[in-house]
Amino acid sequence: MKFLFITHQLSRTGAPIVFLDMLRIYLGMGHDITLISLLDGPLHDELNELGIEVSVKDDFFKDRERFKPYAESFDAVFCNTLITYQVIHVLNGADTPVFWWIHEGEQYFDYFKTVLPDMATLSKNVKVLSVGHYVQDVIRRRFGIDTDILHFGIEDMYAEPDVKRDNKKIRFVIAGTYSKVKGQDVLCDAIRKLKTEYSDKSEFIFCGNEESVDEYVFDRVETLCKDYPNVEKRASLPRNEMIEVMRDMDYLIVPSRVDPIPTVAAEAMMLKKPCIITEVCGIAYYLADGDNAFVCPTEDADALCDRIMRAVDIRTSDDESEYNDMCNSAREVYEDHFSKRVFEPAVRAIVDGLETKAGEKLIFAVGVYDILDIFTYAMLPEFERLGYETYLFDSSDMVKSLGGLYEFIKTPVKACITFNNLAFNTELVPGQNMWDALGIPIINILMDHPFCHKKALDNAPGNAIVLCPDMNHMRYLQRFYPQIPMVGFLPHGGKLLDRQLKPISKRSIDIIYAGGISRKFAYEMMPDFSRYAFDARDIADKAYEMMICDPSLTTEEAIEAQVKVHGVTLPDEELCALIEELHYIDLLIVSHYREKTIRTLAEAGLNIVLFGTGWEVCDWIRDCPTLDFRGRISANEIVETMHDAKIVLSTMTWFKDGTHDRVYNGMLAGAVAITDTSIYMKENYPYYPIKPASEAEFVMFELTELESLATMVKGLLSDNDTMQTIADNGRKRAVETDTWAKRADEIHTDLLSYM
Repeated sequence: MKFLFITHQLSRTGAPIVFLDMLRIYLGMGHDITLISLLDGPLHDELNELGIEVSVKDDFFKDRERFKPYAESFDAVFCNTLITYQVIHVLNGADTPVFWWIHEGEQYFDYFKTVLPDMATLSKNVKVLSVGHYVQDVIRRRFGIDTDILHFGIEDMYAEPDVKRDNKKIRFVIAGTYSKVKGQDVLCDAIRKLKTEYSDKSEFIFCGNEESVDEYVFDRVETLCKDYPNVEKRASLPRNEMIEVMRDMDYLIVPSRVDPIPTVAAEAMMLKKPCIITEVCGIAYYLADGDNAFVCPTEDADALCDRIMRAVDIRTSDDESEYNDMCNSAREVYEDHFSKRVFEPAVRAIVDGLETKAGEKLIFAVGVYDILDIFTYAMLPEFERLGYETYLFDSSDMVKSLGGLYEFIKTPVKACITFNNLAFNTELVPGQNMWDALGIPIINILMDHPFCHKKALDNAPGNAIVLCPDMNHMRYLQRFYPQIPMVGFLPHGGKLLDRQLKPISKRSIDIIYAGGISRKFAYEMMPDFSRYAFDARDIADKAYEMMICDPSLTTEEAIEAQVKVHGVTLPDEELCALIEELHYIDLLIVSHYREKTIRTLAEAGLNIVLFGTGWEVCDWIRDCPTLDFRGRISANEIVETMHDAKIVLSTMTWFKDGTHDRVYNGMLAGAVAITDTSIYMKENYPYYPIKPASEAEFVMFELTELESLATMVKGLLSDNDTMQTIADNGRKRAVETDTWAKRADEIHTDLLSYM
C-alpha cells in the first residue's frame, strides 16, 4: 500500500523521531512511503538513506487544488502534530483515510484555536489519535469527542550497570529546553528549599539546548549553579550520550508545567530509573506517588522539595529494597506502555481496516431483543469504519429481510454476526440450515452460559463460530460440543455515549442496580424427576447447597461433583443433557445472591435505584424506605440512567471467569463500577480495595463478604474524591479497551482477517 506521511519538521526532537519510528514499521511491512515536511532538518538525510522520497512544503491551502487529488492517490495519509492542521482542512471529506497524531499541550490548542478545524465535526475519513491521556483529555474538553490513544515506542537500551560510581551523592538529572513550560525555575526554588543535610547528599545535573532559551528560566539555572557547588549545567547532548548520562543517575526530575508525554521520562523508566514528575505530565497517568515514581502538583516548589527529600531518604536507606522495587515498577510502566513491543502492534492495528478487501460484507441479525440489539448497533459503526459493507437482517420481519438478503448476497459475504442464536438456526428448506446453504459462516456471540442454548447449539450450522464471555463457557463448549468447528472467548463490551459527564458529587443516584431475579421462572423450569433412574432432584439440591457455601464453583462443576457423589456414571453427552435440565439451579443461585446483595445494602441504609423483572416476589422491598424499585426499562434507558449514578452495582450472572456489560457500561458512564469477583477481571484489571484508589479502575467484592461490602460502599459514598478518582480511572480504561467498538476491532483483527 502507498502511504503519505506529513510532519511539521525534520528536527531530532520527540514528535518527528517517534513519527519516524512509525514510518519504519510500515516500511518494514512492505508499504511504499512518501514524506512531506513543513520544515527541513537533519532527519532528511536519514530518511533518504531509508529510500524515502522527501519534499518540503509549508502551505497546503494555496495548492489545495493540486494537493488534494495527489493525496487521494495514496491509500492513507498520516499527519504528525497539531501544526499540520492545514492538511486536515484540505483533506476533510476526501476519499482517502487520514490519521492525525496529536502530541501538543493545551497552550498550542490556544495558540492555533482560530485556525484549527472543529474535531467534533470532522468527516469519517479523518481519525484523530492522541499521544497520551493528557492530550485525549484536552480534546475531550475542547471538542467533546473521545480519541484513541497511540503512545510512542522507545527502543529498549537497558543494560545492567557494570560499575558503581565513586561519588556517593544521589544524582538527579533534568533534561529539556529551558522554558517555563519545562519548569526548571520551579525546580530551582525547590533545590534552594532543601534542608542542608539533604542538599549535601545530592547533586543536580541540568541538560538542555542553550541556543534557544527562555532567558528568565535560563538565568535562574545559571545563578543556581554559581550558588551551589552540587549543581551543574551541561549543554544539549546527542541522544546516545544523554542515555549514558541517565544510566548513571538515580532519579530523573520532570518539573514541567505542561508536558503531554515527556519522552525523556519514558527513557528513564526504560533504564530502570524512577522519575520525580509533576502530575500534569501525560505519563503521570501510569504513575503512583511513592510506588513507581514521585508525583507532585505542578508549580509547587514545596511539594517538589518534599519529593526530592523522600527520594534521598529511600536511596540512602540501609535497606535497598524500596528503591529497587521502585526501579522495577518504573520499568514495568515502560514495558507495558512505551516499549516497541507494545508500539509496533498498535501501529500495525491502525491500518488493519485499510487492508479490508474492497466490498467485503457482513450481515448482522437483529430485531427481537433490544437488550441484544444494543450490542450490535454499538459495533456497527466500527465495522463500517473498518471498510465493511453491512446488512441488517431483521428477524422480526423475515419477509422483508429475506428480500434484502437476496440482493446483498449477490456478491460474496464474509460472515453473519449474531448474539444469542438470533437467526442461528434459520431454515428456508426444512432440515437445511440457511447459513450452511448459503456458505456464509455465522459468528454467534453468546451472552449467557451455553447450557441455556442447548437446542440451538446441538443444531449449530457446520460453519458456526461461537464466542463466549466467560472462559469457563468456552471450555464447556470445547468439551461438550466438539462438532462446532471454532469456539473462543470474547469479553462483553460497553456502550460509549457522547455525553457531558457529571462529576460524582453532582449525581443524584447513589447506587443503581439493573438486573432481574428469576426465582419464579426457575421453578417452572424444573424437569420431571420421575423419569431419571437416579435421584436427580437430590443431585440438583445438593449442587445448589454447594454453591451457596462456595460461590466460586460453577454450576456445571457443582452438578458433576454431585453426580459422582451419587455414584452415577454418565458419558459426556448424557452429562451435558443433565446439566441443561438441572440448570434451573443456576437461576436460583443467581437470584439468591442478587437478592441478598441488594437487601444487605438496602437494610444497611444505602439508597438504591433498582431496575429489572422478578423482584415483585420479594415482600421486603415494599417496606424498605431506601429502595426505589422502578421495574423494567429499555437497555438504552438503563445506560442513560447510569450517567446520573455515583455507583453502578453489578453481580455477575454466575460468570466466574468472565465479564458483564453492566461493569463496562458503568465505567463508561463515569460512575464507580462495583461487581462481585471474576478470575478474568482479577487478572486483567487493578481494582479497589486490593489496589489503592489512585490505581483502581473499579471495585470488586466477594459474595461471601456482603457485610463488609456495605461498610465499604458507605465509606466510598462519603468520599467523593476517592470515588471520582476510581471513576476517572475506570472510564479511561474502558474507553481505551472495553467498548463494543473495541470488540469489533478484535473480531476483525483476530477472526475475520483470517477467514
